[in-house]
Amino acid sequence: MRKELSEKTEVSVGLEALWQVLSKDLEVTIVKVIPNIMKDAKVVEGVTPVSYQKVKITELDEISHEIVLEVVEGGYLEQGFSYYKTSFQLSAMGEEKTLVKVKISFE
Repeated sequence: MRKELSEKTEVSVGLEALWQVLSKDLEVTIVKVIPNIMKDAKVVEGVTPVSYQKVKITELDEISHEIVLEVVEGGYLEQGFSYYKTSFQLSAMGEEKTLVKVKISFE
């Protein structure tokens, strides 16, 4: 049975700057943000090999500012999950403030 967890947080970064980082510069940014977990990341034909797992970008919506990543190999799948997907949706709350909604679906 599929389960979901979700959380919201406000960050003091403008929507467009944050969207650029998540949607266009993900392979560079993720290594800088969590270096203790990610040693290297490269986008290869829509699949991002990330240290111990491969993550596929399954949705990238420029209008709603949503990006969805699904683990396709390793990582959580090797830890007993049969499905693991994370989505990020960004909403502007002002010029330099963004609401980030994170939803994790797993089975």
